[in-house]
Amino acid sequence: MNFKSISKASLLLLALSAGLISCDKEDDKQTETFNYSFNTSGIAPYTGTHATTLSAELTVTESDDDKSMVMITLNDAIKDETYMVHAHDKADATSTPNGTPYLETPNSNVLAGMIATTSTTGSYEQESSMSFTDLTTTYDGFLVVHDPLQPVNTADPSTYVILGDFARN
Repeated sequence: MNFKSISKASLLLLALSAGLISCDKEDDKQTETFNYSFNTSGIAPYTGTHATTLSAELTVTESDDDKSMVMITLNDAIKDETYMVHAHDKADATSTPNGTPYLETPNSNVLAGMIATTSTTGSYEQESSMSFTDLTTTYDGFLVVHDPLQPVNTADPSTYVILGDFARN
């Protein structure tokens, strides 16, 4: 074996090692998935015409710089509709303008977006400024999915097709 062969083999081994180390870092990131069913109970059961087979899956994944990636996927959604999705911070109902047990302005640092469906599923993903641990253990809020068949009304939880504690089972 000559010097060139040894050098090439060393470089190949170094590249493979670096690849394995970077994969290990990705595998070390925490991730957790939470499932939500249609809003039929809780603070205000849904009233409307949307099919009750809709469900949601929320996945929180640790990312760099003490932030998180938050992804929500809707299943059995209405094709070609747009669903508003977001988090509301919990609050004392006696302190909110409409007596809701949450702040009526969505918390865009946690989750706020829209899912446009082209089939019966759709997803939205955003980076949250909160850490994985904060979102999955200390954040006190609700996950909300609005009915696309009704006007958006953050003061009326009976228009929410999905409503549940954010990132909790």
